[in-house]
Amino acid sequence: MIKMVKDTLLAGYGLSQRIITINIEGVTHAESLKQPSPAGNCLNWIAGHILATRGMILGLLGGKPFLSEQDAGYYIRGSAPVKPGEPCVEFGRLKEGLEQTSGMILEKIQEAGSDFIEEPLNVPDFPVKLEKPSRDAYLTLLLVHEEYHCGQLGLGRRLLGKDSAIK
Repeated sequence: MIKMVKDTLLAGYGLSQRIITINIEGVTHAESLKQPSPAGNCLNWIAGHILATRGMILGLLGGKPFLSEQDAGYYIRGSAPVKPGEPCVEFGRLKEGLEQTSGMILEKIQEAGSDFIEEPLNVPDFPVKLEKPSRDAYLTLLLVHEEYHCGQLGLGRRLLGKDSAIK
């Protein structure tokens, strides 16, 4: 069973990074700060939110986050929208972090043993309460969360007037 769980997580997080990479390709820092109308988050916030959340994923896997606590604070759930002229992480740095953390996550999952992956644990302040909290359950929920935001990156790309990255 653990092989199936690990294979699913590896495939999911690997696909997620490919989708992220093609959706943010060719987007400049200035473009990443353009706010969608009438509401929503800019690509900088969405990419930063994925990267900040990957800090939690890496924490579950025994790794360290890419973003500092201060930088991650711009992108946590409930944070203010990122706008031009306000503090944020440069989009190129977010791209670098997304690429780097993807490799780290895949490596940590690949190396993890079944006891570690299936370990029951409770993450305080996690927005979803699980009936049977375990590391693999949290990693699966965080993958679904990441995929949701991957779709937002694709929509944000189109709102900038760029061609669809996935054809």
